[in-house]
Amino acid sequence: MNLARVEYYFADFLSVLESGRGAGGWTQEAIHLAYPDTVEGNPPPREICLPPNLYMIGTVNVDETTHAFSPKVSTGPSPSN
Repeated sequence: MNLARVEYYFADFLSVLESGRGAGGWTQEAIHLAYPDTVEGNPPPREICLPPNLYMIGTVNVDETTHAFSPKVSTGPSPSN
């Protein structure tokens, strides 16, 4: 995950997480999905709020060829959530 700066390609996701959570634990803001209007069948909704039980997991390499995580990217939920 750290071959590029995580905050660049996870910017929308991090923004939604920072929006806060409602009473049921779901994010207050939604992730907006983009796909063509010509999709056939039963496409997913264009906006999805994130549930409280969703975890993003990835591996991290630590050497001289990788970028360190910025302070904005945390390893767990903030104390206010």
